[in-house]
Amino acid sequence: MIGITGFFLSFAGYTLFLIEFTPWAAAAIPLFIVSALILLLYIFSLAGLLIHGAYFLSGLGFALGLTGLFRAGKHPKDYFAKFPEPGPAIFFILAVILWLLLSGTHYSSWDEFSHWGFIAKEIFLRNALPPLESALRFKDYPPATALFQYYVVFFTGWSEGATAFAQSLILLSAATALLHGSSWKQGLKPAAIISLSYLLLILFNYKPQSLYVDHVLGFLFGASIASCLLSDTGDSWAIVRIIPTLLILPIVKAAGLLLALTAAVAIATNHLIGLSAATRRENGKRQLWPSIALCIVILLSPLLTAKSWNQRVKELGLAKTFETKIALTDIKKSFSAAASKRDTTTISIFKKALIGNQVGRSLPPVFLILILALAAFAAAGKERRGTENLQIRAVFLWILAGFVVYASGLLMLYLYSFSNYEGPRLASFGRYMGVFFIGWSLVTASFFLRLPPPAGPARFMRYAKPLIILAAAAALASALFKKDSAEKARLHKDIREKAEYALSKTPADSRIYIVWQASDGFEPQVMAYELAPRITSTRGGGWSLGKPYYPGDVWTTDVPAKDWQGILKNYDFVMLGNADKVFWERFSRLFENPEKVRDEYLFKVTIKNSGLKLRSVSPVL
Repeated sequence: MIGITGFFLSFAGYTLFLIEFTPWAAAAIPLFIVSALILLLYIFSLAGLLIHGAYFLSGLGFALGLTGLFRAGKHPKDYFAKFPEPGPAIFFILAVILWLLLSGTHYSSWDEFSHWGFIAKEIFLRNALPPLESALRFKDYPPATALFQYYVVFFTGWSEGATAFAQSLILLSAATALLHGSSWKQGLKPAAIISLSYLLLILFNYKPQSLYVDHVLGFLFGASIASCLLSDTGDSWAIVRIIPTLLILPIVKAAGLLLALTAAVAIATNHLIGLSAATRRENGKRQLWPSIALCIVILLSPLLTAKSWNQRVKELGLAKTFETKIALTDIKKSFSAAASKRDTTTISIFKKALIGNQVGRSLPPVFLILILALAAFAAAGKERRGTENLQIRAVFLWILAGFVVYASGLLMLYLYSFSNYEGPRLASFGRYMGVFFIGWSLVTASFFLRLPPPAGPARFMRYAKPLIILAAAAALASALFKKDSAEKARLHKDIREKAEYALSKTPADSRIYIVWQASDGFEPQVMAYELAPRITSTRGGGWSLGKPYYPGDVWTTDVPAKDWQGILKNYDFVMLGNADKVFWERFSRLFENPEKVRDEYLFKVTIKNSGLKLRSVSPVL
């Protein structure tokens, strides 16, 4: 608890300082802090100074907080006059609640073990980005969220719950930005906005604490635009404030570059429309060139971080998991009579999915577009101010154009980057589509939040706000009472105990081959995560060995004992997570005293004159 207190104090220090010394809306400050911390940690990590950066940033937060408090002590009335917005207070209250709820949680999803939790653990153990020799498989995936998780566990020490808390805090900072313009006097409005943000996560089938980055990407995308829309129409400071968020989008996930560019174009258009109107009102006294230069900066900034990460991937000599350089001739061929059967099938299924496949728990994409378009038109219809009306329409059109490009890019990935198994099946279609729609929904909400308050009582909003809060409360209660699978929890605990023993008996540079018969890969991924940073066979070797267990069993590798013996020469230990009769019938001759060690799980690879043998170094279960 002392550790997390230090994190909160450092974060509060940044908040107090920025409220005092910047003209920014208080509600937008948590998003700026989170984005700036991620960006600075990224810069430190590229320089090989991550641990030094964490010490510097934590100390800087304390120092800036003391500076803010000193200023507040000299002019307390002026300082606290800047707290009409409930944003920062709500952020810290909910952050404490999130810590209490999530600090004891554990990972449960495949990709949390295979990558997102794995990279967070690797960075923590190394105090650096994973090097080429790391056990991490997808080293070309950007590390933004893992770096913020690193910053939190820098204070708390390693725990899966702390990383889940850090992930949810990024989302909370984005949702808090929508509270700009709210006040304590508005009663249910701030609660309704936060509740709506939570409901969007549920609607698109995301878990706030999940280490998957799709929902984080969508929230940052939407909040970056919404935050600027809720600021003054000609406010250049709002653009300066949002630059760190645009910079980190490409290093959250590769698709973040397109989202950042879409957001940058929408923000620049919104700003220039507002600035142009202000210039006309002031008879041309405002200078447009500084703002045009600022808009150019935000358009170019995402390219900078995307380029920096691509450069690191290139320097490490890594192959990209998803190839994005696609020849125009290949695209033309896929949409011509010469298209392969795979391409024709994928394109046909993709078209049908746009109309028939739900995005999470919501509607198919085409229907979501219609709803969001109608909502934008409704907001524009209520907006009587000419400049603001034009801004709504312009931003909507840019987001619509961005979606067309995003959906087209997703189709290209299914055609040329995904495997023959995943491509035609549109793997994770709903999850990928949800990224864009969750951000689009936040922007649409901001269209209504920026409308002038009605002259008379708004009957619809009188009932809508409590209904939104009640719906969110019901969804939260359901999530709290819903427990993870007891079987999965027991499995994780059992694997952790075996891995802890293996870690105590194996050198840090050991290579461990994991065997788990009749598994689809989940259990070996959990084992590999628990054994980090030791390199394991899950990076490319089969875990289920022998004849396939059923027709279509793609997980089992039919490898002869002699061939496996040759493979094991590249490993130091073998970890038997689940070795059944099929395994022992084929491979028992490779073990010393095979009849006596069938209940043991950790074996050392030894090479003697008689050949390779596996000698037990684990206790009998």
